[in-house]
Amino acid sequence: MKTTFLAVIFSLGIIFGRNNRAPYIGKWHNISNTSSIKEVVFFPDKNVKFSSRTSSMLQRYSLLSPEENKRKFTGFFEIINAGKIAKKSPVKLMFLENDIIELQIDGKKLLLKKQ
Repeated sequence: MKTTFLAVIFSLGIIFGRNNRAPYIGKWHNISNTSSIKEVVFFPDKNVKFSSRTSSMLQRYSLLSPEENKRKFTGFFEIINAGKIAKKSPVKLMFLENDIIELQIDGKKLLLKKQ
């Protein structure tokens, strides 16, 4: 009985959780010329990948939005090395349009367009 109850709760979480997906999840292309980063990919499992023409780097992220404004997010990115946090960077993410966001990492700005 307990297993059936947990299975139903888990299934409902999967079904209704799809609508609550963060709006920044997906692949974004850098449209500003201020950085060597060409592509940023936000994964649902709290990982983010930055790619340039020659390499890519995977980091963890945590972004939260104030209740009154669902177009701005603040949080941090973490670089993990050998199981320890090597660097933690403050991040601000703001939607300028539905498919364009401004991402500030350590005070440096990137303009990203949804692919």
